[in-house]
Amino acid sequence: MSKTIYTFDGSSFYRKVDSAWRQWFASKVEYTRDAVLDSDEDYLDIGATSYEPLEITAIVSSKSEQTTLQDKIGTTAVLANSRSYSQDATLISAEPIAGENTAEYLVTLVFLRRPTGSA
Repeated sequence: MSKTIYTFDGSSFYRKVDSAWRQWFASKVEYTRDAVLDSDEDYLDIGATSYEPLEITAIVSSKSEQTTLQDKIGTTAVLANSRSYSQDATLISAEPIAGENTAEYLVTLVFLRRPTGSA
């Protein structure tokens, strides 16, 4: 089975397979319930859909690639993978992970979903 390749603003990486995985930008609908004074009724305001940040423990091939990803914090670009998922996203965090295996450079990436066409 081939590894899934991720790309973001010209950088490529793999997701560490044994890391926790959440759904691709998991969504939920926000709502507010307001009670009406002196009544048994309430109003339900169904709001917009919100999206959870996407966190990936990424494997890169060098220390310089870790640094390149750190330099992209605040960048909005298309985050895509080789399994046909893609979404405009902003990289909000890139934290290197110190590891014992020097052949594998790890970095924890956190992305926020952006509206299509933002990149």
